[in-house]
Amino acid sequence: MDRKIKTKQNRWNFRGREALEAFLLDNGILKEECCIVGGLIFNAYGLREHNDLDIIVNSKNAEKLKRKYPIKNKNFEQIDIDIPGEDLDVKLTIFEPFGFTNDELIYSEKYHFLYDGFKVLRLEIAFSKRLLDLSISSKNQRAREDFSIVSNYIKHKIGGVRVCSLT
Repeated sequence: MDRKIKTKQNRWNFRGREALEAFLLDNGILKEECCIVGGLIFNAYGLREHNDLDIIVNSKNAEKLKRKYPIKNKNFEQIDIDIPGEDLDVKLTIFEPFGFTNDELIYSEKYHFLYDGFKVLRLEIAFSKRLLDLSISSKNQRAREDFSIVSNYIKHKIGGVRVCSLT
């Protein structure tokens, strides 16, 4: 299984952790009520560093945040949280094209795993999102890079399986 096992001596010290925990605390959101999405998933698997912090929250907290913060991207309903030195986005509907609600992703263990107290979206769902990004725009460089990274990860993890090539 691809789950990282944490011990008391081994903490997931990702960039922005303190800012994320402070945001959750300030807004009365428990770690159990949110899930890590975006590039931080790749960090959790040890595949690459993340550029920003992306999370989803349950529907109750989403409504609360929509009243407190402006929605940045009307297409995907994203709230951009202004934290000095960090780029934190709360994604409200980003996985709806796949038929998932945020509540399903957060509360069903088949869609995430626990990593040092955080729910982290499973890699295959993030990979599917990157494939959708590529189908919309083949010029999406981050999606292309992540596709390559995950393809290599699968190839080495499963052994000899070739996913496909983008070139």
